[in-house]
Amino acid sequence: MTSDGKYSEPLPSAAKTALWFAILTVPAAVAAYYRIFSGFAEWDDEGTLMMTVRQYLNGAKLYEEIYSGYGPVYYFYGLLAESPSITTRCESLRRQL
Repeated sequence: MTSDGKYSEPLPSAAKTALWFAILTVPAAVAAYYRIFSGFAEWDDEGTLMMTVRQYLNGAKLYEEIYSGYGPVYYFYGLLAESPSITTRCESLRRQL
């Protein structure tokens, strides 16, 4: 019974589930967003690949002077796509490789 003397109806099961889902999911999504975009993982492959592509394009020998756990296709494509305008920044490598 509420203060005005009326009975309040309990929420249906689906509404309760949706409410709890929202209460638990929204803060978790906000925390995950900040966690994903505010840190750097040591196992970041993209940064490692950018460094090895830069070394490869500068003339280092693959697997002799450059350590890589990946096959050569990624690097050979980079060599084919090489032009005087290539820079080894994130945006250009994502676009061209």
